[in-house]
Amino acid sequence: MPVDKTTEPFAAFQGEMYNTWEKAMGAWWDQVLESPAFYDTVKSVGPMAQARGQYRQAMDSALRELQLPTRDDVVRLTKIVTQVEDRLLAQEDLLLQVQDRLIAMEREALKARIEAAEARIAAEAASRAAAAPAPAETAPAAPAAASTSANTGRRGAR
Repeated sequence: MPVDKTTEPFAAFQGEMYNTWEKAMGAWWDQVLESPAFYDTVKSVGPMAQARGQYRQAMDSALRELQLPTRDDVVRLTKIVTQVEDRLLAQEDLLLQVQDRLIAMEREALKARIEAAEARIAAEAASRAAAAPAPAETAPAAPAAASTSANTGRRGAR
C-alpha cells in the first residue's frame, strides 16, 4: 500500500515512538528481573503457595469433622444445579414446542369440523330444494283446476 506524502512524517514519527517505547520497556523489565527484591519475592511465592495449600487442607478436614460442606462440595453442588437447570430449560423449550404443535393441530381439526358442518348444511339445503316443488309452479295450477271443475258443474246443471 503506497504511503501518502502527507502522512510520511507521521509514519516516521510513529516508528520512532514505537522504537523508543520498546527500548524503554526492555530496559525496565531488565531492571525488574535483575533486582534482588524481585528475586526475593519470587523465592517467597513457592512457600506461600505451599502454606495456602496446607491451610486449605486443614480447613476442609475441619469442616468435614463438623459435618459442614467444604468448598469442593459447594462447587460440585453448583455444577449439579447448573446441569439440572440446563435440563429443565431444555424440557421447557420442548414443552413449548409440543404446546405450539397441539394448538396448530387443534386449529386444523376445528377448521375441518367447521368445513364439514358447512358442507352438510349446504347438502341438506340442496336436498330440500330438490324435494320440494317450486312455489311459483303450484300457485297457478290450483286456480285453473278449480275453475275447470266449476265450469263442468254448471254445464251439468243446465
